[in-house]
Amino acid sequence: MSTALSAFLIFVGVGIAVWLLSCVVEALRSVSQEPRKLRWAPELPIEHIEVDGIRLRRTGKGPNLMLLHTLRTQLDLFEKMIPELSKQFTL
Repeated sequence: MSTALSAFLIFVGVGIAVWLLSCVVEALRSVSQEPRKLRWAPELPIEHIEVDGIRLRRTGKGPNLMLLHTLRTQLDLFEKMIPELSKQFTL
């Protein structure tokens, strides 16, 4: 077997092993509990609404403004913005 083919097979094997390991780690990770109050803004009331089967948090009063974060980030990304924006918008 050629050196290039051996290197390619090792590369593919390691890639599959890393992928499988990441699947196992995600499966073993505990599901985080959703907070009833925001630790950085406990005075803000949080409601939940469902839109097309997706559960969303809602707070504030005024025109709607949706804040989106990436898949692996948390709501805490907006901790400085939400208290101010909630005075004028429903977030």
